[in-house]
Amino acid sequence: MKNLVIVYFYIILITSISYAQSGNGHAPNNLLSYKPAGYSIEPYERQATSDKSVADNTITDTDNTDIFVNFIYDTSSKNVYLVYTSDGSTIPDKTNGITQPCAFNNFNDPNRTWLGTIPQSSNYATSEVRYVIYISDSDLASAWGRITSTGYSTSWTEGDSYFSYTASDDDDIAPAFNNAIFVEGTKKLRIDITDASSIYDDGTGSSGQGIYMIYDDDGEISTNYDGEVQLSLLSGDTYETDNALPYSSGTTITYKVFAYDNDFDNSLTTDRKQGTVQSSIEYPVPVELTSFTVNKISNNTILNWTTATEVNNYGFEIEASTSSATDWTKIGFVAGHGNSNSPKDYNFAATDNAKYYRLKQVDTDGGFEYSDVVEVEMNLSYKLSQNHPNPFNPTTEISFTIPQASKVNITIYNALGQAVAEVANREFNAGNHSLNFNAANLTSGIYFYRLESAEFSQTMKMILMK
Repeated sequence: MKNLVIVYFYIILITSISYAQSGNGHAPNNLLSYKPAGYSIEPYERQATSDKSVADNTITDTDNTDIFVNFIYDTSSKNVYLVYTSDGSTIPDKTNGITQPCAFNNFNDPNRTWLGTIPQSSNYATSEVRYVIYISDSDLASAWGRITSTGYSTSWTEGDSYFSYTASDDDDIAPAFNNAIFVEGTKKLRIDITDASSIYDDGTGSSGQGIYMIYDDDGEISTNYDGEVQLSLLSGDTYETDNALPYSSGTTITYKVFAYDNDFDNSLTTDRKQGTVQSSIEYPVPVELTSFTVNKISNNTILNWTTATEVNNYGFEIEASTSSATDWTKIGFVAGHGNSNSPKDYNFAATDNAKYYRLKQVDTDGGFEYSDVVEVEMNLSYKLSQNHPNPFNPTTEISFTIPQASKVNITIYNALGQAVAEVANREFNAGNHSLNFNAANLTSGIYFYRLESAEFSQTMKMILMK
């Protein structure tokens, strides 16, 4: 047997307020100082079922919540309404929320205690339930009295106050959501959910039970979001979305995981159960392209490009356009390295006379992305450019051009001619290249950088100013 509680909300001291507006005839002539046995004169809430005790100060997700309102005078000619919301954001008032007419629930004196019930379906764990009580001679729209956390009033501004509580997980098992990742080669999200059964296990064995995710790319989950997808158990505590998420690489996706007992409801206000979590994850870029150059050398057009990392990279289709950057023709293909965490260099020799080129990077699952369009640079020659910025602190770019593939060494020297750093010492393809130099470990002063290859050497001055 679970222990449950009376949670007191000090809404209104009936003995110290006026029930009615002056002169409208709502209040009886004599206000009685009646207090029902065992109950406070303030409205309060409790777990609905009789087998619950009042010892642990919680409302749980497995039961209805009873809201009691006690009056000190005869209210038999009045109507009392309970209005509530359970999405954690909407403030209840006469036009917003679910309306529950209250009924008499008397003890030793008639017509003084009213009862409204918030159903178990709204008590999903971790979500806030908000409610307001109205008094009327007829319908809700005609209500002339209101009870909220600020007290009883016959004159108020709608939406400025309310009561609230957050239901807890009756199983005392809080599911944990960990290690959210995107599956390589797909756009499905995989997540570990510890104690997942506690999210929706209410003992009914309903075939409609399940774990779902809603998602968006604007950084916040609200009543407006991009879509929803069901998660299926792979093994152990690991779940995966049944379908791919409809985003391009590099998009930061916000998601919320939860469960339903029955069919999924976009309103997020019915049948939802405990176990929600909201977080964000960035869909990884399958291939990070760091450079792409196109140079005319003799009768060939040489394309050079470099990747920093690769995930499920099937390869690159090379496309060319002769007169504009709109009409494209596939002229070749270069296989990728699949998965790689280190830089990879690629080249392709085109024999056409196109002016513009681009790469179509293709994933192993058929997805693809285009590179920027690059225009052919004609008649390459050896060149070492001035570093930029200069002066610098502490990083700068060193750019150079070589007309043919060769080994290049770039070394940094101090004013005494001593070598203090090596920027590069490896093979480079023909074309334009840029390298980053970080001088964080050097002191301010004048330095020289020297490029050497089999056919060319040149030295330039740079200034480090910290």
